[in-house]
Amino acid sequence: MLCLAFSTSAYASLLVDSRIEDNAHLLTSSQKQALSDKLNEISDKHNFDVVIVTVDSVGNKTPENYTIDYYKGKYSENGIILLLATESRDYWIQPFGSGLKHFDDNDLMNIIDEVIPDISDGKYYTAFKNFADICNKRLTFPVVKYTLISLVV
Repeated sequence: MLCLAFSTSAYASLLVDSRIEDNAHLLTSSQKQALSDKLNEISDKHNFDVVIVTVDSVGNKTPENYTIDYYKGKYSENGIILLLATESRDYWIQPFGSGLKHFDDNDLMNIIDEVIPDISDGKYYTAFKNFADICNKRLTFPVVKYTLISLVV
């Protein structure tokens, strides 16, 4: 059982070079690189894409539809994405695949409560770093839980 707790499936999770797309140019190049490294590390560790996308506008789409269209086909089936559209001040967080069981509605509301105040204050790097950290903790918890259960059994 202990071996199963740490087994992972192989995904072609790196279909792109980076899991951060700062199309709205909110970050410096060093901030973008630091976040890219962090998101890639978390994503590779958990075989789960953690993605951040900033855009000026979602056009005539809803934030939800834009996020789903952006993610699908570009990243693995398991992941979570944070979208920020600066002109309309819209945001959307969408889990995919196994992300639906890792991030329920309550978890998504907690993430929003943590990151949106920083976004509102223009502290984009801090908000995005917190998003990555929260996702990492949430993805790490089930492994710890199942490892402890395995040890007890």
